Amino acid sequence: MKHPALMAAPLLAAWLFMAPAASAQQPGDSMRRRADTGMAQMTMMRDSTDARLDSLVHAMNSATGDRKIQAMANVINELVAERKMMHEHMRQMTEHGGMRRHPGMGDSGMMRRRSMSRPPAGDSTAR
Repeated sequence: MKHPALMAAPLLAAWLFMAPAASAQQPGDSMRRRADTGMAQMTMMRDSTDARLDSLVHAMNSATGDRKIQAMANVINELVAERKMMHEHMRQMTEHGGMRRHPGMGDSGMMRRRSMSRPPAGDSTAR
């Protein structure tokens, strides 16, 4: 009869071999799926806004007279709306901690620390 430890060794080896695969499907996967979904949504939104802006620019470039002025206003208004939307998205990211996880980004970033620090004594170039 074989020793019990010798019989358990193949089972232990199989368990150790399978453990990384099992742990790969843990909570990190759901976070990755959410990030991928978020990126896909952002890409679709960007493509949609790009298509709308392309359409407005085409209309502006083909217009003449008073219609051209109105078309130019439409392009400007679209750019302003996109900029406001981008700033709102960035604000939400920083409020929810999305940017704060990375050193040098967000309110607790490197630029804030630099502005709060005092220049070295004798440094004539610093204010």
